[in-house]
Amino acid sequence: MSKKIGQLKLKSYDGKYYNTDVVDIEGMFRIIVIKQNKLAYEFEDQILENK
Repeated sequence: MSKKIGQLKLKSYDGKYYNTDVVDIEGMFRIIVIKQNKLAYEFEDQILENK
């Protein structure tokens, strides 16, 4: 697993807890740069608005 990505046990809809991949803001921007599509840019704008 990457150093920038971790795992947390988060509760799912069925009430059970599962290991879920998580990433920080910097890691998310790296993913957006790699993907480079319109939806990713819209998501990036949303993150920046809420920061």
